[in-house]
Amino acid sequence: MLSIKNMKLSNKILSGAVCTTIIACGIVATTYVSGMNIISYEEKWITPFESVITTEYNLGDGFTAKSTTTSVTTISSVRHSDERMFSSEQWNAILNGIADGSIVWED
Repeated sequence: MLSIKNMKLSNKILSGAVCTTIIACGIVATTYVSGMNIISYEEKWITPFESVITTEYNLGDGFTAKSTTTSVTTISSVRHSDERMFSSEQWNAILNGIADGSIVWED
């Protein structure tokens, strides 16, 4: 451990080139991502607890990208105080779930 060898010049140059390449890739990726602008964002509810979110991005130079995500929320139990967290349509669906036994009432 006490005998330290000096790196060869070729290894120093190679290490510097690798570090420079990694930094350049990071800068390019950051610039690319920051250039994306959201053109539109739409959330469409299919059922009281299932929605589809569609987002369209402007990538620049006339290119766009569209992302679609389906989100499903499952409720297993609720309390009476949770009512304010849901829309009236969602709360009615929860009450129907309590009636058929698929949702547990904790109060």
